[in-house]
Amino acid sequence: MINGTRKTRILLLAAGLLVLLCCAGTVSAYSFDFITPDPQTATLKMGVGSQIVVDCVTDNIPAGATMRIVLAKSGGGGGTVDSKSVVIQSDGRFGTTFETWELKGGMYMVTVSSSKEYDLGSKRAFFTVQLVDRTSELTSTSPRVQYSTTDVEVSGKASETGAKGVELTMYEGSVVDGRVVYGPYWVGTDENGQFSEVLPATGAGMYQVAVRDKDGYIGLLTYTLMSGSPTSSVTVTATQTSSGQTLTANAVASKAKPAYFAIKTGTGTSTITAFRGTDWVLEYTVNGGTPIKVNEKDENSDESFTVTTSDANVNLMAYPSSGDASATVYISAKNVVSLAADPNLANTFGKPGADPSATESPAGIILPFLGVLAATGIVRMRRT
Repeated sequence: MINGTRKTRILLLAAGLLVLLCCAGTVSAYSFDFITPDPQTATLKMGVGSQIVVDCVTDNIPAGATMRIVLAKSGGGGGTVDSKSVVIQSDGRFGTTFETWELKGGMYMVTVSSSKEYDLGSKRAFFTVQLVDRTSELTSTSPRVQYSTTDVEVSGKASETGAKGVELTMYEGSVVDGRVVYGPYWVGTDENGQFSEVLPATGAGMYQVAVRDKDGYIGLLTYTLMSGSPTSSVTVTATQTSSGQTLTANAVASKAKPAYFAIKTGTGTSTITAFRGTDWVLEYTVNGGTPIKVNEKDENSDESFTVTTSDANVNLMAYPSSGDASATVYISAKNVVSLAADPNLANTFGKPGADPSATESPAGIILPFLGVLAATGIVRMRRT
């Protein structure tokens, strides 16, 4: 009987352990598979500007569960670039996309994060992306600023493409928040990768053309259409959009002699942009407030800022970040009432490059004054 009891206890203990193991296995058994990229691909290679597509499927995480997909920079000093919450659908599918227009070349990692409710265990839940910056392969051979409101002359050279052709997609505004007005459309190239097309425009303003070949995204060509003639020293054009009026203006600027613009915003958020080509520094005030300095991009990217105050008076100063040479700054103002160059606004700002928030200390004013008094006293003593 004793042996039988022991055997029974051992069997019960074994059964209990088996149940626990099964439960533990159930808790840690949540998993998924990548569809895009395919499960065998651990590293993707694509050009900056390409879209990263993440498509997954699961058979044991319930529909309605929320998962988080994170895009981060790999290696030392890496950090989260973007993250999105996605909901699993009834067929087990979930996923998202990440845009890379404004990212630099390098290694990135896309990870599906575990949650408290659904631990993904040790199965690979990430893949790496090698973004290749091909922008040096692309050059524009047509004017960046064109005086037309109906057509954009898009001419350029893709040095590594040869005679394989390129695909053009033109956006009204920027590729980030603009809309496609032409393409995608393939055009021929010669043996040197040169191409030329005249694309229909919708009016004055900024246009960006995304150029791709069979190996993927190469780069962007940015053009500004303006009314008037090239002889105008300052040009202002307007085009009506769904969000209000878009105005563009240009003026010559240097660090010693900046360009100044007066802007009246519309209702809602207004966006002010200085087009790429020069590393521009923008300083602005809203309704006479403290000047704000913007210099986050280099000469390869547009410099911009937003104003959320409706019907505001914005004074803008623009100048190159370095060097003594002058250049023409092209300003686009979206959702504004007016935009005009105004050299008289120079008194609104301090010396270009100075800390906008810096104020002169009392000592800087009092000490020179005391020096004058002391010098006056010495002169009087000598006379007596």
